[in-house]
Amino acid sequence: MRNKKWIFPAVAVFSIALTACSEKESASDYILQAKQGLQTQQTDASIIALKNAIKVEPSNSEARYLLGSIYLNQGNAFNAVKELEKAKLHKFDTQLLYPKLARAYFLAEEADAIYELTSKDIKLSGDVSLPVFLYQIITYLKLEQLEQAKKLLRQSIQLNDQDGHTLLGDAYILFYEQNIEDAKQKATEALSKLPALPEALMLLGNIATVEENYVVAAEYFEKYLKLQPLQRSTEIILANVYLQQGKFDLAEMHADKILKLMPQQAFANHIKAMVRIESRDYEAASEHAEKALANNFKQATTKLVAGVSAFYLNNYEQANYHLKPLMRYLPVDHFARRMLVVSQLELGIIEDVADNLGTPALSKENEAFYASLSYKLLQAGATDEAKKLISSLDNTESATAESLLREGVLKALTNDKSALKSLEKAIELDPKMLKAELLIARMAIKSGDVVKAQQIASKWQAQYPDKPDGYNIEALIELSRRNVAGAKALLEKSLTIDDKNVYALVQLSQLTSAEGELAQAKAFISQALEAAPDNINVLRQYYRLTPDASSLAKLKEKSEQNTDNISYRLLYAEALIKSEQVQKGLNVLQDIIPDHKTPKFYWMLKLAAYRYERDITQLKSTAKQWQKISPYQIEPVVLLAEIHRIEQDYKQAIVVLDAGLEKHKDNITLSLVKIDVLIRSNQADDARKLYLLVSNNIENEYIENGILGRLALLDKLYSEAIDKLEPYYKTSPNVQKLLYLVQAYIGNTQQVKAIEEIDLFLKNIEFNEQLAIVLGNLYIESGNKANALKAYEKIIEQKPNNVIALNNAAWLSMENNDLDQANVFAEKAFELAPENPSVVDTHSQVLFKQGRIKDALASSSIAFKHSKGEDMNIRLNYIELLLANKRLPRAERLLAETTPISDELIKRKQELLNQIY
Repeated sequence: MRNKKWIFPAVAVFSIALTACSEKESASDYILQAKQGLQTQQTDASIIALKNAIKVEPSNSEARYLLGSIYLNQGNAFNAVKELEKAKLHKFDTQLLYPKLARAYFLAEEADAIYELTSKDIKLSGDVSLPVFLYQIITYLKLEQLEQAKKLLRQSIQLNDQDGHTLLGDAYILFYEQNIEDAKQKATEALSKLPALPEALMLLGNIATVEENYVVAAEYFEKYLKLQPLQRSTEIILANVYLQQGKFDLAEMHADKILKLMPQQAFANHIKAMVRIESRDYEAASEHAEKALANNFKQATTKLVAGVSAFYLNNYEQANYHLKPLMRYLPVDHFARRMLVVSQLELGIIEDVADNLGTPALSKENEAFYASLSYKLLQAGATDEAKKLISSLDNTESATAESLLREGVLKALTNDKSALKSLEKAIELDPKMLKAELLIARMAIKSGDVVKAQQIASKWQAQYPDKPDGYNIEALIELSRRNVAGAKALLEKSLTIDDKNVYALVQLSQLTSAEGELAQAKAFISQALEAAPDNINVLRQYYRLTPDASSLAKLKEKSEQNTDNISYRLLYAEALIKSEQVQKGLNVLQDIIPDHKTPKFYWMLKLAAYRYERDITQLKSTAKQWQKISPYQIEPVVLLAEIHRIEQDYKQAIVVLDAGLEKHKDNITLSLVKIDVLIRSNQADDARKLYLLVSNNIENEYIENGILGRLALLDKLYSEAIDKLEPYYKTSPNVQKLLYLVQAYIGNTQQVKAIEEIDLFLKNIEFNEQLAIVLGNLYIESGNKANALKAYEKIIEQKPNNVIALNNAAWLSMENNDLDQANVFAEKAFELAPENPSVVDTHSQVLFKQGRIKDALASSSIAFKHSKGEDMNIRLNYIELLLANKRLPRAERLLAETTPISDELIKRKQELLNQIY
């Protein structure tokens, strides 16, 4: 059964100017003129005559009745009610007046006034009651009071069951009850008896609309509008019927008539929007849809038009606002779903993408869209969401070579091992799919499958002798084997095929530069620059080789010439930062307004600049901004956690990582960083639990060794820690890994092994202050003070302002009786750290050894003050210098207050007491 669709005309108000009247004629004369005008269809002249009659005789009920009737026939409900009520006030014939007054109240939607027309004190004849009952019936139905309507219908039937008003009242009730066929029959019969009754035409138009017979509906509504030209609501209904027929010109014509009089009319704006979007006039469609919605016309189609037109106008925020609420009502393959998803991606909204997209309905038409969408998700950092979408594209049975290439590329971007399968299938379907084969070769090299890569390289050299790619691939293979000479020879061979082969030129420039052949490197890059003057890689290598004002000027020029390409500005900013013009580089970056599509390199450059300036506040602020703008990228999460770790704010680091893991469920990188933070903060149990949860996803044994070794270290299982940390360190040596290993060696009483490893690192890999200090301390602990002094002197040679090395070297030199050298070290340390108690104490002891006991006491007093008397060695040294300077009472008092714990310090206190007594 069809749903009922009620369409009733609403009030339309129009003002009509009064014209001057002649005082010489009577009201009766004017009424006669009006009647004559009506006979010849001169309606406007009749209205003027009647207004003149009323001006002469305001209480003339006939003039009021006739004027009200004209207004009623035009559909001008407001003025009709006004004049007919005055006719009633001035006692016009009730039998003639009430049927018209009932219709006027109906059009004006004054329900109570209609009901009062049949109150007990009003006596109407049967013929007069029937039209009044009709409008009361329709009004009751509009108010959904069906039983009241039926009660009146029964009264009408008793009076005259064949009267047109009775039949029409019955038809309206049948229509309300969705008995469409019987309603149509009754309404048609009523119209035959009352051919000029607008409400019969209105009902038949509504019935035709429900039946979706829009041609017939339009005919009835046109007839209604001809009878009631000022009943503008019907014009809107007619416009909608034409819209349903696809007669957009007619629909727009009627909508425009309404909008000219009432620019904010909601339904007319809706129709106008629907017409405009069909013509792809998205600006007008958006404007009118927004007006309709603003005036409470909340139909889904209007929101759809508003959303779609906003999308085409690149107003993604509005598109998202209008389309999102519609998703639960739209089919899974509806175009608006794709528009919403793209809009959300443009806005950086990832959370709802999967739900809004639904299950992808793959076809040749939309497969490319889903592939593009997957790439956008990857750009935004939403790797999990992208993987889900990419997996839905995996349809190798019916896929084309082109779709398989797209799929393979996307899988490669997510490190999906099945990428090779897709690419190989693409080549199988289309052996000329060259891009797929080149990608397979590069992936094979990356994964270590050199044999497969060599097969492709040889094939290309044989089958495509006019292309340099076969030699470029083989050069990559040689580079993976660290055969630089072989790679260079192959790249030079590729240049003989194509001397504008930019890839080979840049590679050769980089390789010759690394070998110190700068002239040759510059020659290669000059050739590349001539072949591809706008190539970013060429320009970057050009600046690396010639980092001067001239090359900076060239990069600036390229940046200004390509304002629509952010890569050139980033390259220029990178060059400025590398040339230590950090603030200028930051100024270039400040001109870029970042969003979720901004390259990661922008953020990395900005962060590098703030690191250079040691601006931790800006570093943290930038990382937070990056995370806010690109919440699905893991880099800002890792960076923020690292900043908090450096600050030893481990709790906040965990908070940041947990928030990241909310968006990236089971992300192995974030999990590993969290494990690292937990270990650093001595939360071994939590670190071990998380490791067990993610261990199956850790494919690299090297990473596992690092985690298990550090956990064993926390548990003081030093032998087990060494078993894991040795391969962890030797796979990729660095300072931090060696410190872990040294800690395990020391815990396992293998100080000699710790010394050997540190010594090898400092000699063969790089000098590091921290390791050198540890080495010196280990030598002291092992009793080898000579080597310890050498270690500290090496540090001072490399880093003259290292206070720890200076202090320790001063003490060792003093013990070695090299007092002049000890003094040099001690004075320098004292200059650098005059408030460090240990440094000042060493300084005082060197002075004491030199016999400068007054200077020594002054220095020792400072050390005692800064240590607050809590360091027992400094305290006893100070007491000894008090005794040396004959300050016995002070020395005796302090000594009495001194309670050393260790045997060595107790013995020393006793020696000082012996000096006093």
